[in-house]
Amino acid sequence: MTQPTTPTPPTPPTPSSPEVTPTPEVKLDTTPQNYYQAIGWLRGKLVQVEERFQIKVKESLFPLYLPRKVIAVANNHIDQIVWIKCYPQSKGEGLSFKGVWMGTEQLEKGEAGIFVLRGVWQFIPQCRRPVFTIYRNELKDYENRPSNQHLPLIWADQPPYRFRKDSEEKPKFYQITARLIPQRACFGFVSQIADPQDFTPRRVKKPPMDGQSAASAAKGSKGSTLTEKPQSKSKKKAPAEVETPVETPSTSESVS
Repeated sequence: MTQPTTPTPPTPPTPSSPEVTPTPEVKLDTTPQNYYQAIGWLRGKLVQVEERFQIKVKESLFPLYLPRKVIAVANNHIDQIVWIKCYPQSKGEGLSFKGVWMGTEQLEKGEAGIFVLRGVWQFIPQCRRPVFTIYRNELKDYENRPSNQHLPLIWADQPPYRFRKDSEEKPKFYQITARLIPQRACFGFVSQIADPQDFTPRRVKKPPMDGQSAASAAKGSKGSTLTEKPQSKSKKKAPAEVETPVETPSTSESVS
């Protein structure tokens, strides 16, 4: 008789390795609705008054702040009509501009005097009239973040936000185009790029400041706003350069 075959015991299953979910790369959301911005084009006559550059638009003169690389170009175009890509600057009264590019021909498409503004339309305590505020973006190191700017704007059809202690109303985030009105040193509303948002992008509220930098800032605030704080005793800044422009990405640039 044939002996029965002993059954082979089943092989225990090999434990599978636990599935590892890769950690997603964290990236900043730099789509336009998530950062503050103020940038546009000016076309006018470049003039130099007491070693200061200014841009003449129609019959109005505006202070012009230029980095070294642009100053080199400006020196060759004094009293000429130039195109300037720039950031508007204001603390609520008056206007100046920070140039980032200059030439006799336009670098890229853009209408002269038209600016893209992304910020908050509101009243602030230090100004009698409402302003369009461009806050400091939380996208760069502290030393690279410009100061808040409060641009004078005429926008008759949209009531500005006004803080009230007992009100639940919150400021909205607007994305608009505005035209420079040279004779009034302000902007005028042209159109909305997108619908208003009920939330505002994150911003820098109080930058860290040590005792030395605080003292320097206090001292600098008593002097002319046309000069910038030197970085060291051995280096001198160009007279027309400023340290705190409204540095926000252009419509064709990404936020770094």
